[in-house]
Amino acid sequence: MIKLDHVKVRHVSMKLKSPFQTVNGLVVVRDTLIIEAQDQDGRIGYGECVAFSDPFYSPETTTTAWDQLKNFLLPMLNKKNRTPE
Repeated sequence: MIKLDHVKVRHVSMKLKSPFQTVNGLVVVRDTLIIEAQDQDGRIGYGECVAFSDPFYSPETTTTAWDQLKNFLLPMLNKKNRTPE
């Protein structure tokens, strides 16, 4: 069973090499969340939030994803004896 030691969430804003056009305008910058999780044995895993900063493609955004992480997932993982499945 994996037990997490700590989780870091980073907000990254990158200028796109090839901007693209949507009905809402030109997308030049890609905002995303990078999640780093380390277990008690020192193994590290990374994940990326695929949501865009604006809800033009789906209702999920980097802001709503951060809210879910901060208010639900991370507190759940912080509780004693909780492990991710």
